[in-house]
Amino acid sequence: MIIFLIIDGVLYFIFSALVSEPYSWILLIPFVIVEILLVFVTLIFLSVPFAVYLKYHLLSFLEAWFAGANIPFFDEFKGKPEIGTGTEPGDMEQSSMEQYVPEPNGPGSGGPDPSI
Repeated sequence: MIIFLIIDGVLYFIFSALVSEPYSWILLIPFVIVEILLVFVTLIFLSVPFAVYLKYHLLSFLEAWFAGANIPFFDEFKGKPEIGTGTEPGDMEQSSMEQYVPEPNGPGSGGPDPSI
């Protein structure tokens, strides 16, 4: 951040020597925008791994501190994977509008509600 301030100060003095005051500020605006974007991207790249590391550390600490807590941290998945239905290529022939047919007097149709 301080490096950007030094670069901006040097650029300001160079632009002030070459052009008038309003034009020097106009020339500095793209540099400042690029610097702000670089700082933002750098903070994102640093904050996400740091947050993941803190959660990992917290879970490993809890697992070591509370032995009976049974935190599924390094355990394998004991269940059977679910097999989806309706994902075969032949099932995709109907369009999404044909799959949903509202009831004629059902809720949300504007007709009378049969439950009343």
